[in-house]
Amino acid sequence: MKTSVLFMITDQFYQLTGIPLSLLESGKITYTSLKGSLSAQLKDLFSDSSLIEQTEISQTLAAALIHTENPEVMIIAGPVLLTACNERELKESLHQSGLKADQKTIRELMMSKRCSPESFQNAVSFLYTAINHELPKESKKPETDALSSKQLSEDYEAEWAEYNDEYTQNMCFLIEHGMTSELEDLMGHEKPAPYGSLSKDHLRHWKNSCFVLLYMVRKAAEKGGLDRVRGLRMAEEYSQKIDNAKNMSELNDTVRTMRMDYCSEVCSIQAVQAPSPFVRNAVRYIHEHQTNRLPLKEIADAAGVSLSYLCAKFKEETGMSVNSYIQKVKIQSAKQLLEMTDLSAAEIADRLSYSSQSHFQTAFRSLTGMTPRQYRRKKAEHE
Repeated sequence: MKTSVLFMITDQFYQLTGIPLSLLESGKITYTSLKGSLSAQLKDLFSDSSLIEQTEISQTLAAALIHTENPEVMIIAGPVLLTACNERELKESLHQSGLKADQKTIRELMMSKRCSPESFQNAVSFLYTAINHELPKESKKPETDALSSKQLSEDYEAEWAEYNDEYTQNMCFLIEHGMTSELEDLMGHEKPAPYGSLSKDHLRHWKNSCFVLLYMVRKAAEKGGLDRVRGLRMAEEYSQKIDNAKNMSELNDTVRTMRMDYCSEVCSIQAVQAPSPFVRNAVRYIHEHQTNRLPLKEIADAAGVSLSYLCAKFKEETGMSVNSYIQKVKIQSAKQLLEMTDLSAAEIADRLSYSSQSHFQTAFRSLTGMTPRQYRRKKAEHE
């Protein structure tokens, strides 16, 4: 079979089932739906003793090696998650199996489709037949419980539905109260899994799920004090990003950033408990227009008072000048962009309307004690 045809089959299989695949030619990966080096590491788990060799990497993960008519060409299916788990449990499972994966790959696996051992075996057998035009003569079938696959699926959905209700309540509570550190920790232990069917397409199902999540997050943030107009503007921006996501990894990164953005907005607003309505209005205006240059006169006009009066009362009630507060809000956004995106310092400076990259770096260093590059590197090391 031609390599181009294999590319097409493997890509369509991934789109149909959500099971990641890697195509190996002479030991080199020429196609993979996984990021990082995990695909190459998986090959070492197999002994090449059968046409289809399936292995349970751990109680959590499974993978399979599929041979083709060409002995130089093989396909690795997986890994897939057999049970619900959080990021920490998945990392431990990979580590115990001698596998290494970066944070993005971990998150991609967390968002991947769950399979019972039986359904994974059936999918792999189907792929073998499509490629080799014959039924597999031998395969290593994993041991299964006496429960039918239907019962396993029903038990899993019931377990996840209960977990999801509790997780959603906790997440909304943290966003409503602007508890950013606690939210970040919660997201690091979440167990994302598809429940029900919002679309036959795997990626579209997750996008539709994320639209529902976006609505819940926005309402929680508004309950915590976020201006409704600002919340809707953010929702419009994130709706487009969700819809434009090309893969699960990109979608997952977008949704994590979205939740942290809403929570950070609430955190900043609740941190300023100013008694004067016009000072609170000024704070809201700064958050709503933080990507603009924000001249002080513009903020005073929006608050409905003179510039001199606003500056005096703002300092009196918040303990900082208007300009200092603007920088604090902008740098907080910059930190999130450095953590959650691959934007360069120059691109972040432009997005936040700094006059130059040098101006942005000076402001960032004065508030954080490090350069944007140092901050990004430090955060990456702690992941």
